[in-house]
Amino acid sequence: MLTLIENEVKESLSLDYKECGALQRTDGKKNELSKDVSSFANSAGGTLVYGIIEDGHIPVGISEGYDPNGITKEWIEQVINSRIHQRIDGIIINQIELRKSRPGKVLYVVHIPQSLRAPHMAADKRFYKRYNFESVPMEEYEVRDVMNRSDSPEIRLICNFKDNEKISSVVYSTEDTYSAPIKLEVTVINDSMIPADYSSYKLLVRIQ
Repeated sequence: MLTLIENEVKESLSLDYKECGALQRTDGKKNELSKDVSSFANSAGGTLVYGIIEDGHIPVGISEGYDPNGITKEWIEQVINSRIHQRIDGIIINQIELRKSRPGKVLYVVHIPQSLRAPHMAADKRFYKRYNFESVPMEEYEVRDVMNRSDSPEIRLICNFKDNEKISSVVYSTEDTYSAPIKLEVTVINDSMIPADYSSYKLLVRIQ
């Protein structure tokens, strides 16, 4: 937590800071939790940090912390599972003890993956997404687009120079049309559970 504050890690589409008042046993706060968690799952995933004071989306300190006997990991998980439909797989809740600054108190960090079972509906019967630094309602066409996430492959490429070799220049001889060989490793990943029967790619290399 101190690293986030010292490095002034700003909130983003995938990171949101909440003060301790955000986790309370009221219906309003429970519904807000369902809204925030579902918005990450419906988008690209991300992390909620509960117990951080922010100013202008930049963390500036640790708030008073939670009594782990009052707000527990199990309670947070129960609220998420009971107020978001359908259930989100793969959520991880970490309890961080404040041994030095506030002995006996804790913070909570909730990691939410991008969901392949999206869209997920919050407690107010609406669908949310991440936009800039907040959770906002999704448009109807956005809900349909997210639904297609589980109906089609999600292909991405990871390209690296072989053995992490650094290429400082591309070598040509005076007679050759093509350069000397450059070894490139390409990994194709499908983030969906739906298989891809085939795929086609063009790799463009810009030479300066």
